[in-house]
Amino acid sequence: MNAPDVKILCRNTRVILGRNLSLLMHTKSAKLNELDSNKKVSKKIGVSDNSVGRIRRGENSIGIDMLCRLANLFGVHEWELLCPSFDPDNRPALVTDPSERKMLELFRTPKPPSENT
Repeated sequence: MNAPDVKILCRNTRVILGRNLSLLMHTKSAKLNELDSNKKVSKKIGVSDNSVGRIRRGENSIGIDMLCRLANLFGVHEWELLCPSFDPDNRPALVTDPSERKMLELFRTPKPPSENT
């Protein structure tokens, strides 16, 4: 990957992060927890409200620490903030426990129609 490709990739990642942060700030939960404005979020994570605005517009790069603060503030995983298909109302389940994985597999496996129906 050459330098222009890296710049484009970084720009796209910043835009995705900004979009996902904006989506989170517009949820009912954010409104209830008073996390629905740049100013309110900025106070919680210790930056200026202008910085939050620049993050939401994809203009600012942030570090891992800031990514963690944002994720913790909204109760999501860090990787979710960087996921292009992120939907705060339909978050993916990250199953790590083998028994949970088996249960999820059984739940997702279609069952044949029963003879009684």
